[in-house]
Amino acid sequence: MDCPRCKTELRTTEPGEHGLVVLDVCPDCDGAWFDKGELDRLDESVWTNVETVERVLAVASRDPMRCPRCRVEMVPVSPRDAPDLVVDRCPSCQGFWLDRG
Repeated sequence: MDCPRCKTELRTTEPGEHGLVVLDVCPDCDGAWFDKGELDRLDESVWTNVETVERVLAVASRDPMRCPRCRVEMVPVSPRDAPDLVVDRCPSCQGFWLDRG
């Protein structure tokens, strides 16, 4: 898979490198792709199910990106209670792209 930001080939992390999931990360921009369900397995928290947090459409600061998994145009979204946090979500495969930081 290629990075939706800079088109560099994503690197697959080693098991245990990022908690309970194996991620696809960009070696150039440090963004990370989370397949459906991986954000919730990033830590062992039972308090929040990240994927069911209510989200609202966010204003994109860059050109639309395509999902690295299925190539569908992703949608910028923010948690309703954190409008400054913008992530890109694929409406097809339900994955998330998180930029560095």
